[in-house]
Amino acid sequence: MKNTLLALAATTVLVNSGFAQTVVWDERIDGNLSDDPFVATPVTFLVPTTFPLLNGVNVIRGRTFGPYEGGFPGPAPEGAMSSGYDVARFQLTPEQEIVSITITRMFTPADPNNTLGINLLRNGTIDQLLSGEPDVLQVFGATLSTDVIGTNLLEFLVTDPITDGDFFFEIREFDNDVFWEVEFVIEGTAEVQQ
Repeated sequence: MKNTLLALAATTVLVNSGFAQTVVWDERIDGNLSDDPFVATPVTFLVPTTFPLLNGVNVIRGRTFGPYEGGFPGPAPEGAMSSGYDVARFQLTPEQEIVSITITRMFTPADPNNTLGINLLRNGTIDQLLSGEPDVLQVFGATLSTDVIGTNLLEFLVTDPITDGDFFFEIREFDNDVFWEVEFVIEGTAEVQQ
C-alpha cells in the first residue's frame, strides 16, 4: 500500500509539472548497451503528444567498465568486460527537439573524482566522422567531471537546436568502472501536442 501511494504521488507530480518520465534503457534490466563505438544500440524516446504532458523525460542508465584484456577497438567477447564504451542511437522528427541533456548520476567506486567522456553526433557514427563523411556532425564532445551532475549540458556545450535526425550518443571511460545516468528531455512542437 505504501509503495502504491508513493507511485501515485510521483505520477501526480510528473503530470502536474508537464513532464512524463520513462527509463528507456537500464543496463541492469535491458542488458548491456553496445560497447562497440561503430554499432550503437537503438533506443526509442518518449515524446508525449497530448496536453498536459508537454515534455518527455527519457532516462538511460548504464555502467562502463575499464578495458577488457583484448583492448580497443571492437566489442568485448561474450562474458568479458566491455571496452569502456556505452553507445546508443535514437531518432528525432522535425517536430521534436532535445531541450535538456543532464547527467543525473556519475559514480566511480575506485576514484570519486574521475571524469567521463560524452559525445553526441548527428547522422552518423564516430568512424564516419573520422573518415570525413560530410553529413556527419558532432553536436558536442566533452570530458566531464562530477561537478556537472544536475547541469543541463546544452547550456554550455550547444548553441543550435537539436532536432530532426539520427543521433549517436556515446559515454566512455577506459580506466575505471563508472555507473552513470543521463536524462534527455524531448519537447514536441505545438502541432504534435494538439
